[in-house]
Amino acid sequence: GQPEAPKKRGRAVAVFSSKGGCGTTFIATNVAAALGAPTVLVDLNLQSGDLGLFLGVEPKYSIADLIENRDRVDDSMMRSYVAPHSANLALLAAPREADSADDIEPEHVFQVLELLRERYEYVVIDPQHTFDSITLAALDQADDIILVLTLDIPAIRSAQRSLAIFDRLGYPRHKLHVVVNR
Repeated sequence: GQPEAPKKRGRAVAVFSSKGGCGTTFIATNVAAALGAPTVLVDLNLQSGDLGLFLGVEPKYSIADLIENRDRVDDSMMRSYVAPHSANLALLAAPREADSADDIEPEHVFQVLELLRERYEYVVIDPQHTFDSITLAALDQADDIILVLTLDIPAIRSAQRSLAIFDRLGYPRHKLHVVVNR
């Protein structure tokens, strides 16, 4: 038999801050829009994600819908679950209803990110501002983590704690990029 061709694997970039109000959603949106290659922006703020507002799109489906059907996803189905913003940018939205997120498990997020990486050159992830299991599943899979902070004492302390947690998790320093947002 023929050897199977290696699957395409896009680059995953997570934009994270363990403190809200630092501009992670703004930065994630702009990074995704500026990449100039097929990119999907993933809203992992499952309780109150609002990336659709940032992009001015009204998604019909969310990550919860994709997870529900993840075992039978093909390219056509994937295109229906993401909301197009431009020729190179699409959005996989957070659930509209907060209770839809209750059934989402870390392994589901891992599987969905793998499916997206096979279809897009870049997967930009905007996770919650906590170190919960969903966020950790996304951060573990990210090739790059953009750690965002602002120039105030609580944000700086939060960033220091995040870096210490990243060290304990064994993330290599080349994976981390600190951005000070003003």
